[in-house]
Amino acid sequence: MKYSWILFFASICFACHSSVPQGRSCKTMTLDCSDNLWSVDVSHLFEPNLEIIPLETTDNCLVRADDQKWVTEKYIYITDRVSKKIFMFDWKGKYLRTIGQIGRGPGEYVDLNGMCVVRDTLYVHDQVQSKLIAYPVQGGQFHEIFIAPPIYSSELATAGNYLYFITNYTNGYNLIRMDLKNYSTQHFLPYDSEIEKNGSWWGLNNFSSSYRDSLIFTFSQNDTIYGLSDNVPKPLYSINFPHNKIPENLLTLNGTQILQIALKDGYITGLDEIYNTKSFIMGGFGKGNQCFYFMYSKTDESAIVARSLNLDAFGKLSLYNYLPTDNDELVFFYDVLFLKEVWKLIISKNDFQNPKIKEQLEQVIQNAKDDDNPIMFKIRFK
Repeated sequence: MKYSWILFFASICFACHSSVPQGRSCKTMTLDCSDNLWSVDVSHLFEPNLEIIPLETTDNCLVRADDQKWVTEKYIYITDRVSKKIFMFDWKGKYLRTIGQIGRGPGEYVDLNGMCVVRDTLYVHDQVQSKLIAYPVQGGQFHEIFIAPPIYSSELATAGNYLYFITNYTNGYNLIRMDLKNYSTQHFLPYDSEIEKNGSWWGLNNFSSSYRDSLIFTFSQNDTIYGLSDNVPKPLYSINFPHNKIPENLLTLNGTQILQIALKDGYITGLDEIYNTKSFIMGGFGKGNQCFYFMYSKTDESAIVARSLNLDAFGKLSLYNYLPTDNDELVFFYDVLFLKEVWKLIISKNDFQNPKIKEQLEQVIQNAKDDDNPIMFKIRFK
C-alpha cells in the first residue's frame, strides 16, 4: 500500500491571479428569459438516431437519475448519494463493479465531495479526512495522497495532467490546481469583495465541465464563466441577465433574506449548472421558483432559453439530467417511474421521426420495474 504525504507550506510557489478584469477576450453571454418560453425544440441540433440504454439493476446497485455522474469513452460512473458508493457501468448499461466504500480505513472515504477520472484513474476527494484517493478503474492497488493543510472544495475537475479543486473561497481562493506528476499546488482567483456584487449567491449543482481538455467553470457569487489559457484561469463569458436580475440595493441584505425575496418576486439568482460541448455551452438558472435551461452557441453567440429543451423528433422527449461526452454526444437519464408518467402523458401521444425508436422505447418501458435503475438515452450532436 503506497501513501504520499503532500505538505502545502508557504515554501511552495503559489501562482496567485486576482479576480479578473473583463478584458477583450471575455464575451458577454446574454440569457434572456423574458419571453418565458415553456419549451423549445432542439432536435435540429442532433443526429436523427437515439440510443436507449437501461442501466442494469442488481440488489447491490441502485442509483437515481439525478445522482452525480462522470462519463468516459469506455465507462459511466455514478455516485449514489445515499450509500456513497461509486458504481461503474459500460456503455451497454451493464453494471461492472463498485469502486471504493465509506469508512475511515485505507482506501475508504467519509465524504464523497468530488470525483473525476483522468485516463485510467478515478480520483475521489475526501475533504473530511483531507485526502485524495486514486483508484485504478480496471481494479488493483489504490493510492492515497494526504493533503495538509486541507482543501475544502465544492467540486473536482480535470484538464490535462491537472486536478482543479473549485473551492468557492473556503481556502481564500476560488481555484486550486494540483499537478498529478508531483502533487504540487498553485492557487488562483483570490477572494475579492467586488465579486460578491455580481449576483450569483447560492449553491450550484454543477460548477465545472470539460470537453476533452477544454475546461470551463464558474462559482457562487460571480456571474462569470472561466476557462483556461496556458493552464491559467481567465474569464471567457460575462453572464448578462437583462431582466429580473436581483436589484443592487438588495445585495446589502444577508443571503437568506435575498433568496427569500428572489423566490417571492421572481428574481434571477444566477447560474445553477454549466456543461461544455464542442459547439455549445449548456446549463440552467433559476428565476424565482422557475427553472430555465439554455444552449449557447460558441459559433454565432446566440442563446436558446426555455423552461424545457425538447426533442420533438422523439415524441417531445425533454433533455433531463443530461451530461455531454468527449465524443460529441449528449447522454441524459430518466428514473423509470418518472419516464412512465412522461410516456403516458406526452411521449406516447406524439410522433417519432423513426417509428422503430418509439416501439423500442415502449418495449423498454413495459419491461422496466418502477424501482429499476434509470434509463439512459444517448444522442449525437451534428
